[in-house]
Amino acid sequence: GERVPHVWGGEPAAGSDDDLFALVDRADPAALPRLLVACGRQDELHDANVRLVDALRARGVDVRDDLARDGLHDWAYWDDRIRDVLAWLPLREA
Repeated sequence: GERVPHVWGGEPAAGSDDDLFALVDRADPAALPRLLVACGRQDELHDANVRLVDALRARGVDVRDDLARDGLHDWAYWDDRIRDVLAWLPLREA
């Protein structure tokens, strides 16, 4: 996986349980839940998220992406996306 120094405290993530690409390779796609990946286009992690979605789909994982909207890695972006996540989750009223 890509090394982003400030994400894992400078420790290499490749091949570890912090490496999402390694986890995708080891996972049984049928055992995984549906996933939603959202990342704003101006977020420094956008390209890594695009690659992750591609890797998930290549393995047959049920993944929905929201990668085309403008946004940074900040609360303004996530405040909007949490509404989308709540609508996406299969929640039932009691």
